Amino acid sequence: MTVLGVLTLSLLLAVASVASVASDHLHESCNRTRYPAFCLRHLRPQPGSRTQLYPASLSLETTRRMGNSTVRFANNFIENFLASADRNRSNDDYRVLDCVSDCAFALNISVVRVKYASAVLDTDRKKARVLVRWAVGDVRAAICAEKDQNRSTALKFIANRNKVYRKLLRITIDLINLLKK
Repeated sequence: MTVLGVLTLSLLLAVASVASVASDHLHESCNRTRYPAFCLRHLRPQPGSRTQLYPASLSLETTRRMGNSTVRFANNFIENFLASADRNRSNDDYRVLDCVSDCAFALNISVVRVKYASAVLDTDRKKARVLVRWAVGDVRAAICAEKDQNRSTALKFIANRNKVYRKLLRITIDLINLLKK
């Protein structure tokens, strides 16, 4: 084997070793949360990302992305509803619109708190934990989606995403609590 071949093989083994350590660390951390299987299923680090060895950071990033995508869905629903020229809307249609709007608003506030928690995680873990707890409280305001989910497929989608989002928030709190002081 040539020197270049040996160096390439060594580099590949080193990368695989780091990925294995990151995976083991994530697995150990997830096993110490309320929802270990859910944690492992939803937290997938991007190769080479800073969050690979930091499950709390990874969880904050995953949670923020989930929240943002749900807010985008709700905003698109609202825009399409308002852009539609259908004048035969029922009161039920407007109740769905109000609920989607309330959910989008509450979730957007929650996502901002998660983003801020991510920014302060390295310097003030207590503040990060409090912000994530507040974020959980914010999405509780979006409860109408769960109560009224049978009225619309949009509400059903938002309700399901909110359930996942809340679990991710709870996992994030657990992972922040695991960090050394």
